[in-house]
Amino acid sequence: GIRDLVRSRGLGDVYKRQALLNSVSHDFRTPLVTITGTLSSLDTEIHLLDKQAQQNLIRQALHEAEKLNRLVSNLLNISRLESGALQLQLEPVDVQDLIGATLEQMKNRIDRPINIVLPDQIPLISADFVLLQQALMNLVENAIKYSPEDAPVDIEVHCLDQQLVIDIADRGPGIEEKEIPYIFEKFYRVKNHEKPSGTGLGLAIVKGIMDAHQATIKVIPRNGGGMIFRLQFPQPGDLLKE
Repeated sequence: GIRDLVRSRGLGDVYKRQALLNSVSHDFRTPLVTITGTLSSLDTEIHLLDKQAQQNLIRQALHEAEKLNRLVSNLLNISRLESGALQLQLEPVDVQDLIGATLEQMKNRIDRPINIVLPDQIPLISADFVLLQQALMNLVENAIKYSPEDAPVDIEVHCLDQQLVIDIADRGPGIEEKEIPYIFEKFYRVKNHEKPSGTGLGLAIVKGIMDAHQATIKVIPRNGGGMIFRLQFPQPGDLLKE
């Protein structure tokens, strides 16, 4: 009856909270252990290490600190999205600048070629630059994570049906059709990947950011293997290039 329904819903909430706690605690603990161990080595053994070894340890600690920063950023963003506290700071955005700024911020964790295809004329879009940058970073990071080590990531900008389109394409194992409806849900991770990692928040945040812009994201199987994540922005021609 009603009592059982209330109890079952309450149990579902417990499971969701437990899933979040387990995922986040693991993702926090792993880089923290590395950072602590690295700094401890530098503190106690620095006189035994040559300059190259010291630089390697510092880079390792920095890499893990950046992972922590991204995790905190994703947690804050999903919280803002769910609470309705996300306020867009709209401005005319040049997509070429957006892509360049995104890749520059990611340069320390990009380990493969990024192929970029741009048309001669790109209309501006009205968007929140910082939030779109976060969405692009999540998608590029996702493409890198699920692709073979040497496979490039392709970013293509074009216009389609009066919309500005940004495609982020990978050569990963792809996503089964039955999984596609769920990939933008919180904590969902694709089942066919050998080593799923992360909290499963990245794509949920991208979807929330696109919804806030009244724009869309689609997932399309790619010829030759892999997936295309397509961002579509309506009526790009309304803004004139300054």
